Amino acid sequence: MLCCVLRLWEENLGISSIILVRLLKLPSTSISPQCKALFYCSDKCRADDWISSSNPDHRHQQWCSRMKVFMDFEPVLQNLPFTFAPITTAPDFSWIKLDQILSYFGVNRQGLWKYEFPPTSYSRSCQISPGADLPLFSDLWTTTTMDSEKHASTVLSSFCSASYEDALIRAFVSPSFAVIMSLSPSCESPAPDLQEPTLMNINLRDWLDYYKWRGLCSADEESISNPLALILHWPLTLYHIAAHKLPQIRPCCIPKILKIRKLVIHVVGVEKELSLLPVFKELDHLFKPELRICIYFIGRHFDSAADKVVYHLSPRLSISVWSGLYHEFLHAQKLKSELPDLIIGFNAGLAAYLTWPVTLSSIGETGVPVFFTDSCLYSSLWGFQVTSSLGLGPSSLDSILYDCCHQSSTETQSCLVLNPFRSPIRIKAPGVRWGWFSNAFIFSPFYTEDYLQQHSDLPQRMASMSV
Repeated sequence: MLCCVLRLWEENLGISSIILVRLLKLPSTSISPQCKALFYCSDKCRADDWISSSNPDHRHQQWCSRMKVFMDFEPVLQNLPFTFAPITTAPDFSWIKLDQILSYFGVNRQGLWKYEFPPTSYSRSCQISPGADLPLFSDLWTTTTMDSEKHASTVLSSFCSASYEDALIRAFVSPSFAVIMSLSPSCESPAPDLQEPTLMNINLRDWLDYYKWRGLCSADEESISNPLALILHWPLTLYHIAAHKLPQIRPCCIPKILKIRKLVIHVVGVEKELSLLPVFKELDHLFKPELRICIYFIGRHFDSAADKVVYHLSPRLSISVWSGLYHEFLHAQKLKSELPDLIIGFNAGLAAYLTWPVTLSSIGETGVPVFFTDSCLYSSLWGFQVTSSLGLGPSSLDSILYDCCHQSSTETQSCLVLNPFRSPIRIKAPGVRWGWFSNAFIFSPFYTEDYLQQHSDLPQRMASMSV
């Protein structure tokens, strides 16, 4: 029986997750009339989904008003300063149109740009391991291993050689893009300076600020055509979290990091970010020069040649790779390394993977500030549902959604915010009509440190313990 809504119920976890699938483009497709957010294969399917007695957490009756908010938020989500944004953010955007745009710039399905497409479009195999192509760009860094005691400065070679320039061209394809990315920024940011103390070298509020600072457009331009944002949203999202979100929820950690001159970031659930490793060299320009930046990429199914390798992207910026689940990494490293200053998960999908609950519980035990991103409001809200079901975070979805959609800027204290450095490429999401964009929203679904201090039951628990 053809049906556009498939549901998965994970009874052992006490949480449910949903997959909305438009299996076939039917001329008689039914659309939810109130929110206009979902496709159904028939009116009967739509009526069944409204009550969904077998899976009440996902019944449309409960989500309809929220999904209307998702649809109303579309113009805000699509508001980006790129000349190609009206095409790439539109509901009818497709891989064919992306082919046309990237072909115009001469970079289509080559170098790092190919990772904008499904793996089957650039690999003979149905699966390509993240990091498998990194040897193509090996002149952009030097490597040691996680077990090595050598310091990066003893192994780094010159970054001004012809082989380095060739590797940049292999990565960015366009010689002009490669030249731009090889140079240090020479312009001032149009944004006011960040308030001290800060970890950052520069204040960038959005893509327009970044492009002007990087010399990718003139100071008086208000729309930009360069497509580098398609692959640079990864490091710029990390920048935004460290520059603007971390100081909001844990301001006390900033002076401590500056004092020891070292910042440790764990990036969890890594997938194609590893294949895009060259773009993370941009972080060297963004953080204060006195800081040593140690980033860990933890994820599954990495190419075996990349596992436990430390990539030194500059004398003070390194990315270490560990293949496995994050709670396994914490257990394996607890006697070897310190806790991170910050944990980040890109496009997390906390309700989509059965391994997240164990990992989230382990993250909660560390007490480290954590931020996730996701591609749409629906996935983000389900992230809060998951942490709430584990007793780790708030469950007031309607107030979280209201705060997110009514914020006047990304400087809000809301725990769910629109990412100003989101990807401008709309992701095809079968069965739904609202927009999906990589790293579209940033959220911290754990209780804040202030909340935990105000609601701590530690004295009672200690009193009940037998010594």
